[in-house]
Amino acid sequence: MRPITDFILQRFPLFIGLYFLAHLFLRLLSNNTLTIDESEQMLVSQYFSLGYNAQPPLYTWIQILFFRIFGQSILAIALLKNLFLYLLYLFTWLSARMISRDRLVAALSALSLILLFQIAWVAQIDQIHSAAVTTTAAAALYFFLRLINHGRAVDYLLFGMVSGCGLLFKYNFLLLLLAMGLTCLFHAELRPRILTRKVFLALGPIVLITLPHTLWFIQHTGLATGETIQRMNMDDIGHPVQDRLRGMADLLKVSLAFVSPFWLIFLLLFRRGLGPTRYPQSKILGSILIWIVVLLVLIIMASGISNIKERWLQPYLFFFPLWCLLHVHESALRTRAAKLAATAALFMSLVLLIIPLRLVTIDLTGKPHRENYPFRQLAQRIQSRGIKPQLIVAEDMFIGGNLRLFFPQAKVRTPALPMGPPPKAETILLAWHNHKPTLAPEALDPESYQCVEYKESIPFKFSRKLLYRPHYLVCRDLK
Repeated sequence: MRPITDFILQRFPLFIGLYFLAHLFLRLLSNNTLTIDESEQMLVSQYFSLGYNAQPPLYTWIQILFFRIFGQSILAIALLKNLFLYLLYLFTWLSARMISRDRLVAALSALSLILLFQIAWVAQIDQIHSAAVTTTAAAALYFFLRLINHGRAVDYLLFGMVSGCGLLFKYNFLLLLLAMGLTCLFHAELRPRILTRKVFLALGPIVLITLPHTLWFIQHTGLATGETIQRMNMDDIGHPVQDRLRGMADLLKVSLAFVSPFWLIFLLLFRRGLGPTRYPQSKILGSILIWIVVLLVLIIMASGISNIKERWLQPYLFFFPLWCLLHVHESALRTRAAKLAATAALFMSLVLLIIPLRLVTIDLTGKPHRENYPFRQLAQRIQSRGIKPQLIVAEDMFIGGNLRLFFPQAKVRTPALPMGPPPKAETILLAWHNHKPTLAPEALDPESYQCVEYKESIPFKFSRKLLYRPHYLVCRDLK
């Protein structure tokens, strides 16, 4: 086995830690613009609440803590997300090692996550909530396997604590818990693990952790669910049968897309080495996967959902590579381990290369990415005019979050987030791409403020041709 693959497989936690450390440094050196999800966090973290919008609040609570420690910065945002992604790989490695008692199987199972496009690429460049809930699902799986193996009180307690956190990252975590519970109920040898008084050691933390947000959810059901329901039904055509068939077809399509390209590489390397598994717990993983599919089908049939997103499947299918590798004969696995590790390392290198490369080639494509927006330069031009806003009203979360990054003392409001009426301020900045945002009349009395509108033309970052043309209105109190 080559030295590089030997290092990857034998020292996997260290290797994957270095990989995400490289991502963190790359982000700090090349990109100071927030993505959509990051912009949202920059806005909602302005205050503490038991709930904010369609996403549960735990990620925001942790982000507030990171802001307190590291300041309102790219470092605080990028460090938190890369920490979650590192823990996703680590808990997958721990679960695989617990099942197989083999460091090679464990390393290959966790390393194969890089061959899932949604996790390797999409989670790195944009998603935060999906990354967090998938990490929590990996932790829940690990403690679930410990619970099954040992049945100790501490295992139930830890499983309950992790599960409560999972529900506060994304509501769809509940489906994984149901699949785990049904797996125990329908396997005679596992039934004693759930039909015991120890199960209350798991239920207790779940209830205690989620209760405050649950009370908020009951009072704000429309805010918490409206956006998600709209997304799930955006492709509806109004025909009950056809909508359900479209939903089933969409589920099949996105499931196959999610496990790609892993399944192609897996079959290419190991198709001749497949056989009955020698690991009894692989049946548990298979049962969880089956129940996930059954529950998703029931939801589609009951609700008529016709639009399924790949990222929604992350907390359910992330352990698919682990389950597959448990069905490979030991001799075949050891023979082809170096090739799988080398393939994964190649994909890692490509991700590290393409993330910055796509930002510096926008003149060739003519389409800037979110990270190319020159908000630092916009903030500098605003500051050069002697403008120090106490209140910023932005057209959308993207502008608002990024401006708050450079005006940390200002309060920011946007029509996209219900955050209450804006506070009174001596200097108000309204910023927009296309449509001027509206401001509550009581916050901006025309007789009390003098307003001047400005237009800027700023090159997108790493571009010589493309220009960003934002507008902003500065209103100063005359009193």
